[in-house]
Amino acid sequence: MSSKAAEKNQYPALRAFMHGYLHEDYAEEYGTAVDAVREFRFDSDDDEYKSVVSEWKRFMQHMKSQPIRTVQKVIRQELGGAWMPSSHADLEMLSEAFAHPKAASQE
Repeated sequence: MSSKAAEKNQYPALRAFMHGYLHEDYAEEYGTAVDAVREFRFDSDDDEYKSVVSEWKRFMQHMKSQPIRTVQKVIRQELGGAWMPSSHADLEMLSEAFAHPKAASQE
């Protein structure tokens, strides 16, 4: 699957989350991507959070069989995020953080 799977209009809430929380300074601001998810949950209303989680799940379905370099490229180029997962386990960790933001483990 090419980066066309994550065209800007396909994941608007996820793109906004990436820009707002997993931007180039996320490590300095939040520490980890998991901590950024926690902060986002604290900052967002239920509908906004649910939209991002729904789009993340769809994104994960599209990316689950892709090489991690492809996923990184899509996150960077199409979603505007600076977080670069080093493995599919990192993606799963973020999925867990979205599912249980208060109980998410540290990266």
